[in-house]
Amino acid sequence: MRLYFDENFSPSLIQGLKVIQDGRKSDDIDVCSVEGEFGRGAKDEEWIPAVAGKHGIIFTQDTNIHRTRAPIES
Repeated sequence: MRLYFDENFSPSLIQGLKVIQDGRKSDDIDVCSVEGEFGRGAKDEEWIPAVAGKHGIIFTQDTNIHRTRAPIES
């Protein structure tokens, strides 16, 4: 399972969660950063379908995410 945190989360938080989870590899959970994998400022229409294609779980603090058409149409 891959957990993706968007740019609205602190990179320190994401890195801390990754370090904690790396010690528990038997859980088969990877903590990922949208910025780290898709680049800073990546458009929601690009990265959301890509994460969905990997069956990832998205954590966001973006209060306007509901306005993005790509996830609705997928």
